[in-house]
Amino acid sequence: QELKQKLYEAIKKVSQVQELFDIPSKENEITLIEKDAGEPSFWEDSKVAQIRMRKLTKLKQTVQVWKDLEKDGTGLLELVEL
Repeated sequence: QELKQKLYEAIKKVSQVQELFDIPSKENEITLIEKDAGEPSFWEDSKVAQIRMRKLTKLKQTVQVWKDLEKDGTGLLELVEL
């Protein structure tokens, strides 16, 4: 029961940190860049396109770290509840 409570608290903290780092905003920005990248005009200025694609990669990495932590915590909590 104590482990279950600690896991629940850890998951809650991960959610709070996601809000602090504004992960939902980063997810929205990912969606916008991916949408823009699908437009032919996005690639007209290759230097700007490269900068935006690097930013997209960094955003995806940041979001993935926090999503993985949340997923792992939830998975562990489910195992403890068995």
